[in-house]
Amino acid sequence: MRIKMTLIVIVLTLLTACAKTVDEEDLVIRVNTETAKKNYAEMAVVTNESELKKDMGEIYRLALDAFMPLGDGLTNNMKYIAIDMSSLKDLPEEDREKVLQYFSKYDVDVMDNTLDQLEKEGRLKGARSLEGILLRVKDTEIIKKKIIIEGSLYKSAKGAIGTSVVVEYLNGKWQVTKASVTWIS
Repeated sequence: MRIKMTLIVIVLTLLTACAKTVDEEDLVIRVNTETAKKNYAEMAVVTNESELKKDMGEIYRLALDAFMPLGDGLTNNMKYIAIDMSSLKDLPEEDREKVLQYFSKYDVDVMDNTLDQLEKEGRLKGARSLEGILLRVKDTEIIKKKIIIEGSLYKSAKGAIGTSVVVEYLNGKWQVTKASVTWIS
């Protein structure tokens, strides 16, 4: 009996210690009656997906805008900005429009186009070069309140950069915390 009581006290102490040392908003402890009998607790990280989905427009806008200074030489004298939104995850149509409108701050035409669409429209010149730039997202990784967006800024086959941008939820808002070039062509 003493061993069982000691075991229960140890398990409760461990559970209490774990619950106090982690962010309560990101961690939920689930205890199954059967596993509790075996003195085992299962922990699972929980993220609020619906909250994240409603913020994806803001997150992509911040990340894509962070691409711009990374390709400073590529953006000089650009006549338009094309954003390939075909790979953007969880982005409703209204947010797509907001992203496009935001980029009008660069005082050039802004459109939702892929490289193939630009080619079909006759916007590619020799050596697959553009008079504007093409922003693309290759991959989006979501880790709790941190989003890593890998992509590229394309001017031509010999004038493009790969980008990696980290957007984190800090002090009640989404912010770019890191933006870097991952490759250069």
